[in-house]
Amino acid sequence: MRARAEADKRTLDPAMVPDLGFTDGYRQGFGDEAINARYFGPAHTKGDIVTLFEKANVVHMGDLMFNRLYPVIDRPGGASIRGWVKVLEKVATEYPKDAIYIFGHGNPKFGAMGTPADLLVFRDYLSALLAHVESEIKAGKPKEEVVKLENLAGFPDFHVPPGRGNRLPSNLGVAYDELTSA
Repeated sequence: MRARAEADKRTLDPAMVPDLGFTDGYRQGFGDEAINARYFGPAHTKGDIVTLFEKANVVHMGDLMFNRLYPVIDRPGGASIRGWVKVLEKVATEYPKDAIYIFGHGNPKFGAMGTPADLLVFRDYLSALLAHVESEIKAGKPKEEVVKLENLAGFPDFHVPPGRGNRLPSNLGVAYDELTSA
């Protein structure tokens, strides 16, 4: 966070800087509740975690989940679309099926809460994004051509009109960069 703030020439509020870190997981009791935070690897960024409120049976996904929205893929922050696919699959299989899942972002029609099935819809979008861009690369198309797609087929709930609010061109560009980087 500090390095990113310096690179962006921003002042970072000290209250926003974490004072606790962990590599895989962390568990802490709070009265009658216990939280369990886990890191599964790079996805939206290189530092996203999944938090389970054990007694409440609530899983908070934060920015790992964009429910029926083209996501922000933070490549400078360490994003990995391939990794994101794996993280969503792990969460969908390893966390309680009957939990309440809270998402960082949601299409107004679908909301910011859901189920493991919603995680798999988003996983399918990310997988389709990679497959589409990979086929365009194999067809010899340059990045400038690949990012012109206005909406990805098969995901009508994600569709938004072309323009500033449509993050698909950015998603396509990030996927292109991820697939073509050494």
